[in-house]
Amino acid sequence: MSDAIRELADYVSLLYHEARNVRHLIRANHISADGWEKIVNLPTNRDEAWRAIQPVRNEARKAESASTCLAAFEQRFDVDLEGLQLLFENPNWRHAGLYGGNAWAQIAASVSQLAHAVQSGEVSDQDVAMSALRSARHNTGTVDAKLQSLDANPA
Repeated sequence: MSDAIRELADYVSLLYHEARNVRHLIRANHISADGWEKIVNLPTNRDEAWRAIQPVRNEARKAESASTCLAAFEQRFDVDLEGLQLLFENPNWRHAGLYGGNAWAQIAASVSQLAHAVQSGEVSDQDVAMSALRSARHNTGTVDAKLQSLDANPA
């Protein structure tokens, strides 16, 4: 199960990293800033933001359960996985260029499926969810490629 939890933490990290672009929806008055302060306070630079997420990612990767893994992020950012999914489903992303949007909503749904599979202990469901996430596409490529690219930059 620890491999599945590590992957869950990795993909959840990506969701919070992408969620920092909520600032575009806030600036355009499409959503209120209430509740998004800790995410908006992440650096705007992608590499700096990724480095800022690493302490919680590392903590979450050591979790004993999916719920504990997710709780590390929820405590740090005051937004849960469901909140991220709702954020990415917001139709106003279409006005935000290559940030956020429906592709990330589907990725968030897949991460939620992985979390449920890890929590239930269903190894075959975990394998299916991890495989789907590795090849999932966002606005500019695959999720796996984005994770590798972000991890390739030194801290």
